[in-house]
Parts: sequence; structure tokens; C-alpha cells
Amino acid sequence: MSVNSVSPIVVVLQYAKVKIFKGLPVLQNSMYASRMLLNPDIPEAAELRSKMTLGGVQLSPCNSVVLGPPKMSIEDEYLKHYPKKTIEDVNNNPEDAVVIVLGTINEIVDDGQWWYPACKCHKAVIADNGVYYCHTCLRHVFNVTPRYKLQIEVSDLTGCAILMLFDYDVYSLIGKSCADLLASMPRGSKSVEYPVEFKTLVGRKLLFKITNTSVSSRHDSGVYRVRGFCDDANIIAMYELPGVDISPTKAGSITPSNLVGSGEELVFTPVSLADDCTPCVDSAVFKKARFF
Repeated sequence: MSVNSVSPIVVVLQYAKVKIFKGLPVLQNSMYASRMLLNPDIPEAAELRSKMTLGGVQLSPCNSVVLGPPKMSIEDEYLKHYPKKTIEDVNNNPEDAVVIVLGTINEIVDDGQWWYPACKCHKAVIADNGVYYCHTCLRHVFNVTPRYKLQIEVSDLTGCAILMLFDYDVYSLIGKSCADLLASMPRGSKSVEYPVEFKTLVGRKLLFKITNTSVSSRHDSGVYRVRGFCDDANIIAMYELPGVDISPTKAGSITPSNLVGSGEELVFTPVSLADDCTPCVDSAVFKKARFF
């Protein structure tokens, strides 16, 4: 088939598995067995293509390009894209938003459980008659994976809060998976005891990207879910620069008084439109202007 052909393309998926996810049937490939065939030269493919033609199926040519979301740099993510907040701000103004806070880990919160058994969908499962049940997949599961769910107390100059770290972030901080950490613990130790590896977290200053709404916890104070963290010293230093707040603000909240120091002038001459309606600046004069 030529590159510019608009004929129907028949896709055959061989040796796939039919599963139920959230009550709906889905197809899942097998890593070493499944095969995908495009326009295979088999009678079934020819018959399907013929039925589509006889059924009057019309296809329009199009150029398909699969693009992933643009990847944001770490600097933009933690310095520009999300609002910069203190822990006091987070505690006093609970709102459904993602914010960045800078804090030091004071201690590991003794909540009795630092991991949970998880389904393949990464959601927690519950014991049910000798097996496990996943309320997300709506089915019993027989193979589960231990995943981190660790609470830490973090503070800054304005207050303290409890943050919830999940599997990927804890793994990134200590460099060991939850399954490996459980396997390395001495025999006879209880799974609720905190491993010594967690002690390395105490005293670390990090930028946390958190959801500014509390998650369920046995503690009276709010517990905020961590969506990511940054330990880059240069980015943390830029975040701490006094008098500099480059976090996003609502439209209309920036005024000249926000940008220019007291008693200083920022003078612009009018901007006119050229004949072709493109803006052109006749002249612009900056007098004793500074932005930070």
C-alpha cells in the first residue's frame, strides 16, 4: 500500500488478553507473546476491507502526528509554573490547587504504616477471604506489590505541616524500592517499624510540589499530598532569593507599583498602529526604572 493511500488499514492484534477494568472490558497485550499486524495478507482482512467498502464507509485523508505533552523544565516547574507559598499560607488557605513550598524534613511521622499492598493499577487493595480485592478494578487480585506511603513533618519559618509521600518520590529519595526494603529488613522485625534508611531524610531541605487540600489521615492537622519534589541546590537558592517572587499571578494583579520602587518613574510614550495594523513604538523612555 502506498504512503498516500487512504484505503482502510486493518489492524490485527494476536494473542491479546481481555480484562475487566473499572467494570469495562479492555484489551491488554502480553510482553512476549502479543503480535500486531498491519494490513496482513489474509482472507479475513480482505473480507473486512470489502465489507467496509460495501457499507459505504468514507475515509478522508489526514496526517496523523502523535505528540506527547511538552516536557516542562525543572526550573520552570518549581519557580514559574506553580504559585509559591509558605506553610502558613497552605494551612490557613486550603484551596484545590497545586503549589510549591520550601521546607525542611523534621521527622518521620509515626502513623503505624509506611507501605501498603497495591494492585497493578497502583491503588490499595483490601484483604478479602484469603485474597485481595481492588475497588478500582472491581475484581479480586492474587498478586500485589508493596508501595510506599510515608508521612513526614516539614517546617519553614512560618509553621509546620505533614506531607504524604508516595511510592515514586520515596524511591527517588532513598534509592530503594519498597519491595527491596522490606526484603532487606531483619527477620522478626515488624513491617510497621520504620527502616533506618528513612533517617537519611531528616534534615533535608527540599522544594515540594503539593496539592493544597488535605488527604484523609488519623491526625487532626492537615496532611497534604506531595506531587513531586526538587533537591537541586541552584533552584532552591533561586527560590530563596529575597524580594523575588516569580510565581504566576492572576491576570490584572500586576501594576506599575509592583514593578517600580517607591518614588521612581517608569515613562512610556504611546504606541501607535501602522497602516498595516501592526503595532509600532514611536519611542520609549525608561527613567530610573528597576524591576526588583
